[in-house]
Amino acid sequence: MNNNLCSKAAFAAVMGLLALNTPARADSITVGNTYSGSFNMLVSWTPGSFSVMQDVGGGNITGSVGNIHGTDYAFAAFYCADLFTDASLTTTYPSLYNAQGVIGASTVTNGGQIAWLILNVAPTLTTQSEFQGLQGLIWTLENPTRVKWDYADNSSAASASFDAFSMTLSGHTAPVGSVWWINPTNAQGQYAYQGFVAATAAQIAAAKVPEPGSITLLGAGLAGLGLRRRRTRTG
Repeated sequence: MNNNLCSKAAFAAVMGLLALNTPARADSITVGNTYSGSFNMLVSWTPGSFSVMQDVGGGNITGSVGNIHGTDYAFAAFYCADLFTDASLTTTYPSLYNAQGVIGASTVTNGGQIAWLILNVAPTLTTQSEFQGLQGLIWTLENPTRVKWDYADNSSAASASFDAFSMTLSGHTAPVGSVWWINPTNAQGQYAYQGFVAATAAQIAAAKVPEPGSITLLGAGLAGLGLRRRRTRTG
């Protein structure tokens, strides 16, 4: 793998979400020091055909920090979002951040599903095989006609994680702009390294807040319960 990924202040959650709506601008990303490990995938695969197996790795686990609009944010979830470029561990790159699901020159396929996985599944994972399974699923969602997770040549645990996350995902989606899409750039400001999808702890926490409609229903239910108890006591 050659130490490559193929793969300060605490702000209120609302500030992080507001920042997502600002125009893309050059900031930086410092890639952490641990990745999910290498695993096998069929790349440039189409149904009914075979391709050369590639040993790839991704899914950065710890230590990745983004400097966004002058503030450092530690990423609680940080995964590769482009199978076909590389970035090195423990390296800082100038970067463009956006909330439109754009990596390189293209809008990511199934970006809403990937955002949901980053916010709801990634924060719960603890093992290498889980990280691998999620990274493989993200790449498969991005490139459904070009990439295939190969069950035979990956660990049974990683394959089981891939299957479990696929089932958990089902039809769930999240707003593409609820996570960061990160494009590391070269000295000329051009996309040149592995792109990433990431979320801060504040973004993940914000995703767990019930929608206003759900809160209203909960309040109405509690009020009805209180009224019923009052009637029971006076009856």
